[in-house]
Amino acid sequence: MSQRSVFRSIVVSAVVLTVLGGSLPARAGARTAERPPVVTVGDAGVPPEVLAAARDLAARTRANAGPVRLTGGGARALDLPPINCLSQAQFPHASTQGMPGSVDGKAVTSCSAPVNQLQAQASLYEFVSGYGFLFSGRGALQYQMGSAGPVTSVAFAVCVGSPRYYVTTGYHFIVAPPYYSPPTVTVNTQTPVVTVSC
Repeated sequence: MSQRSVFRSIVVSAVVLTVLGGSLPARAGARTAERPPVVTVGDAGVPPEVLAAARDLAARTRANAGPVRLTGGGARALDLPPINCLSQAQFPHASTQGMPGSVDGKAVTSCSAPVNQLQAQASLYEFVSGYGFLFSGRGALQYQMGSAGPVTSVAFAVCVGSPRYYVTTGYHFIVAPPYYSPPTVTVNTQTPVVTVSC
């Protein structure tokens, strides 16, 4: 398996609580600006320096989206169905709601059945040549108790006119209901490199 394939499997793979995670595009919205935002996702045309910096960021943030299974334990093990949760960092994009003139990225956590606690927190990173991906903004740590979600955190950064490279990372924390194992799961997700121009 190539290094690029390994990197993609780390930052974009699904987390099944059974936990599913990964990265999905944010919902598209209407924009009334004269010049529509340009968003490019993927490796095509992205300089190697930017891709290397994204791999470094994945290592620093411990992006670990992968299969995790919450199953029943103890005497009630056969009575408890697995709980499936989705943890995702959504592609950074020019904001169409909330804060005009900004770039935002979202982290979302949701489950197929209520769990004791769900948390999500988004962080936005911008590429600066010679320095790699630098922290640009962080959303509030959002949480819900006794819920299936979704829980959404939104990170914002000022959007400049020239095309820039961005990455959204997500921190997700799930506390399983009684009799489920493991009792807690932490998932870190990261989007691929996204080019945004406002």
